[in-house]
Amino acid sequence: MGLIQAVSIILIVSFLLIVTLKQASITAVHTADTYSQQRAELFLQSAVETAILAIQSKNRSGGDCLQTIHVEDAQFDANIRVLRYYLHANEPNPCTNPAGITKWIQTEESNGMVLLEVIVTPRGKFSDQNLRLYRRTLQRI
Repeated sequence: MGLIQAVSIILIVSFLLIVTLKQASITAVHTADTYSQQRAELFLQSAVETAILAIQSKNRSGGDCLQTIHVEDAQFDANIRVLRYYLHANEPNPCTNPAGITKWIQTEESNGMVLLEVIVTPRGKFSDQNLRLYRRTLQRI
């Protein structure tokens, strides 16, 4: 009788250890995924700021405006499309190329806004992660 009880206790303890190890591995994967997600979010915010700087530094005197901006680092790629420029009719350097990218607004206070579409994807050795961020944002330039 003692041998059967000892074997059953060993089986119960083994089962509990297996469940504990499985839970620990799930927690480790979740922590790594959360870390990657947060890094991608921070990179997205940085890419938006970089795009705003690129738009501001672009000489629009000829009517040409930026449509796409690409930002990358060792882990992520960001493809940014400028969907719309919101400019007042008195804007000294309006965007006329490409046609239709400018939306004319009535209030001078709202002059200088852009609608951006940002897509962040992992790259390099991080490209096996199932991570893709998409965001549309309205920013002042």
